[in-house]
Formats: sequence, structure tokens, C-alpha cells
Amino acid sequence: MRKILQLLPFLVLTAPATAQYGEVLNWEKQAETACNAYDFNGFFEAFLRSDKVRAKYSAKEIYKVRNGVPEPVAASAYSDFPLGMLDYSWVTAESVRKNAAGLPPPYEYVELEINVASDRRARVDWVRMGYKNGSPDEGGEGDDRTGAYGQPGYLLFYPTEACWELVQDTQGGDAPGPMQ
Repeated sequence: MRKILQLLPFLVLTAPATAQYGEVLNWEKQAETACNAYDFNGFFEAFLRSDKVRAKYSAKEIYKVRNGVPEPVAASAYSDFPLGMLDYSWVTAESVRKNAAGLPPPYEYVELEINVASDRRARVDWVRMGYKNGSPDEGGEGDDRTGAYGQPGYLLFYPTEACWELVQDTQGGDAPGPMQ
């Protein structure tokens, strides 16, 4: 008992750092687990939530396509990833930054359509979606969507030996978005 009491101050001082470190590793662990299970949806959630996961699972060169014009960009210079998550809702990356800065809603919510081919290539089509009450979580029952707006996009992921990697980010041009 005496030994435990002597260790107590050490445990109290190190607990917050351990908790923070565990939270950071959570998304990396989820990505790894999803990769091992060939679970693209689980992988994609971790990819959306963590800059570190995005850096690890992006091709060395990402094709950024805007209105049909492709531009190869080194992964280290790619900073335009368009999507993120707030709680359990898909949103634009700008909305995540706005929320992190403590700015209040409205946020831009997106609707996704995820398709994984038999050869494990994955495409995530997305479009901004308006809602009568400002978000998909408010307003109760029924479909409160007011419609898609802005330029839709899609993300392409190619399979690797261990997982997937982002290879293309397309917005506008040939990006029809989901439900079209």
C-alpha cells in the first residue's frame, strides 16, 4: 500500500499526457484495424478525422483536379483536403476549422456516396447539402434537405498492399456528386 501511495503523485502527473496520447493514436489504430479487415468505411472515418492518418495513407503524388484540369501535387504540399467530420456528421474541412476556432454554426454539411470496386479501388462522391434547420441532426423526423449546392467532388483511393491511399481529389468539372 505504501508503494502505491508513493507512486500516486507520479500517476496523477502523467495521466493527462497518456490520455491525450491515447486519443491521438485512436484514429491511427482505427485506420490500421480497418485496413486489416478491408473495411473502407472504417478507414475513411479515420482518414477524415486525422491529419496524421491522411499523411500516412496518401500517395506520394495526389492529382488535384479542378473543373477538369488535373494538377499533380506532392503529398507534402497537398493542403486542400475538402472533407472532415464534426461529431458524427460529414462536413467540409472549412467547417471543421471553423468549429476548432470556436466559431459558431452554420457549418457546411455534405452528403457522401462511397463505392468500393471488386478490385478494392474506392471512390467517395460528395456534395454540400442544405438543411431546413441548419443541420441533418436537428428538426426531428422526415427529410429536411433543401438540396445540394456548390461544386460537388469525389476522392479516389487505390488499394496498396497494406491498405488504401488517396490518389485524386476532383472538384467541379466531371464531379457529379452523389445521387445523380
